[in-house]
Amino acid sequence: MHRSGETRQTTPDGSHAKLAIRDGGKTTFLRQEDIEWVDAAGDYMCVHALGETHIMRNTMKALEAALTADFLQRIHRSTIVNVRCVSEMRPHINGEYFLTLKGGHVVKLSRSYKHKLRYMQ
Repeated sequence: MHRSGETRQTTPDGSHAKLAIRDGGKTTFLRQEDIEWVDAAGDYMCVHALGETHIMRNTMKALEAALTADFLQRIHRSTIVNVRCVSEMRPHINGEYFLTLKGGHVVKLSRSYKHKLRYMQ
C-alpha cells in the first residue's frame, strides 16, 4: 500500500491522463485507464490499480474532480469505478445494483448514481 497526495497529469496531446500518487519522497504515476476502482476509507481514498492499492489523503469530491477520464464514474457516495472493468451488473433492492468487476471485486451502484448506467451500456 502507498500513502500520498495527488495531482493530475496529461501528456502534451491530452491523452493518457495520469494520477500522481506521492508516498514520501517517491511519486507513482498511474494511468487513469489502469484504475479499476476507488473506495473511500474515512479521510483516505484507496485507489485500486494493476493489483495494487494506493492510499491517498483526499476527499472523494476532490479526487473525482482530478480524474479526467470519462470512463471513471462515481457510482456511490464512497465509490468510483472504471466502467470498462465492469463484467456483470445484477439488480438489488430499491433500484440499486451490484457490479462485478473483471477482477472479481463487487461494488454497489446506488440509486442516486443510477444515471451513470448510460456509460455502462
